[in-house]
Amino acid sequence: LLSKVHYRNDHYLWTVTMLNHARQLRLFFVVSYLILFCITCLFWPYAKTDSNWLNGYLFFSSAIYAFLYLFPALVITKLIDLVAFFNNRYEKKWLLVSRQVAWILTSVIFLALYADYEIYTLYEYHFNGFVWNLIITPGGIDALGATISTKVTIATEVIAIIVFTYLLMWLSGKLAYRTHFTVSRRVYIS
Repeated sequence: LLSKVHYRNDHYLWTVTMLNHARQLRLFFVVSYLILFCITCLFWPYAKTDSNWLNGYLFFSSAIYAFLYLFPALVITKLIDLVAFFNNRYEKKWLLVSRQVAWILTSVIFLALYADYEIYTLYEYHFNGFVWNLIITPGGIDALGATISTKVTIATEVIAIIVFTYLLMWLSGKLAYRTHFTVSRRVYIS
């Protein structure tokens, strides 16, 4: 009887942990989606629209694109969560891996979309093979007139985006674990 109660208490704690984890990721991805939507809205001044219908189209296409950009991070994180759910032996390790993967993938998505925006504002075309070739070829960025201060600015922006995304994940965790669920323990014991 005592081991049965111990199992139920562990099951209760695991359920609360999973619910808080899911809540943290949900909050993190909702805020990330809104940020991606705002970044896609930065492209609106470059689209020449003259009607309300086209403005509505811009709004909905930006909303859809923001979701599509975030979709791979959502799917990969959910797959890792499923591994954690079905693997009771290493569940906390998998939850930590899930949060780290969500943070890293979302940081990469933010960086890619922000880089595309910066490239578009400078040269009025999106990130493509030519731009990629300029980045990876030695001396390619220097050929565009980049100086040391330009490289320092880019490095600072990259670090700032990564730190911002980490702080967003941390804040989501604080908010998710701060509010406790009101599920009675008697439900799990009986």
